[in-house]
Amino acid sequence: MSPDFQHEVFLEGEEGLGECELRIRSLTDGKILFSADASGLGTFRTATEPGNFKCLWSPDSRFVAIFTRGTKRSGETALYRIAGDQVQPIAIPDVMPRIRRHLTAELRALWIRPEVWLPGHGLLLSVEGTQMDEAHANFRFILTLNLKAGKSGRWTAAAAAFEQDHTIPFSIK
Repeated sequence: MSPDFQHEVFLEGEEGLGECELRIRSLTDGKILFSADASGLGTFRTATEPGNFKCLWSPDSRFVAIFTRGTKRSGETALYRIAGDQVQPIAIPDVMPRIRRHLTAELRALWIRPEVWLPGHGLLLSVEGTQMDEAHANFRFILTLNLKAGKSGRWTAAAAAFEQDHTIPFSIK
């Protein structure tokens, strides 16, 4: 539920089926404002487990970052701006060009999770993954995004920083 108690994000589906929908709903009238397929990882029960689904609202309730697992070895964050009954998806910059130069082996898994909102509509995300080379398998980066409104009123996200988290050993080529 959003901090202002006006909206909620939830997954809807039936147990036993692999189909699942991500929904954003207005709590004032119950209207579904946004719906998208979220069937990537197994059953509805699996999709709703805390490690596979995370919702992070901005303190002012204007933005929500939603992590869902796409497959066993992938998960991504979708970002949305909510203004009244309007929901605008906001594209997150592609992280692969930034990661690729650090890899010492083939990419095995990648998860991009929202961690914390910063003042002024900034967002920290963890970019974690593994490589096929077990000796240097794990990596983690911190991606800082800045959100801003363009002249047209549409919001965009730009990478402000992309730094390696040195608490996880990682071989850089």
